[in-house]
Amino acid sequence: MIALLFAFLVKTHTVTLSWTPPPSLGTVNVYRASATCATQPYYTRIAIYVPPDGPYVDPVSPGTYSYYITAEVDGAESDPSNCVDVSLKGGK
Repeated sequence: MIALLFAFLVKTHTVTLSWTPPPSLGTVNVYRASATCATQPYYTRIAIYVPPDGPYVDPVSPGTYSYYITAEVDGAESDPSNCVDVSLKGGK
């Protein structure tokens, strides 16, 4: 199981995800949806083989997104982490 996932707005149109590394060496998969966690949207895997200590930077357009991650070790994928919501407004 993966520990808490955090999202930070680094600059306009970029979301940086960071997390506590999984206890075993492996990689991380990143999933994103274009809706909030509460709506239980459909998630798309947007990154695989991310180093276990992260971070992952996601360039996105303004809008509302939610993310979760999973750990992958020897081809087995963990349960999802907690979900985080991010809202980006337009402009600079």
